[in-house]
Amino acid sequence: MKDWYFYQELGRTMGPLTAADMRARIREGRLRMFDLVYREGESGWRMALEHADLRGEFRSLPASALKGRPWVCLRRKTKDSLE
Repeated sequence: MKDWYFYQELGRTMGPLTAADMRARIREGRLRMFDLVYREGESGWRMALEHADLRGEFRSLPASALKGRPWVCLRRKTKDSLE
């Protein structure tokens, strides 16, 4: 299994974390959909929402979890990536 890393607060890199740890942080509100995430072996950082392994966790959040959060409009660039 590959390790996960994510950039969150004050420029501090957290990790390595497992996918299960990342999903738990999403449920706790510690990792947001637009936070940059790096997965070992990938070429660079991407938004958490762009990672298929994490996307479902964001979809399962109640609407109240998104209240008061900034919204961003995304456009599908390719089948597997957003911009």
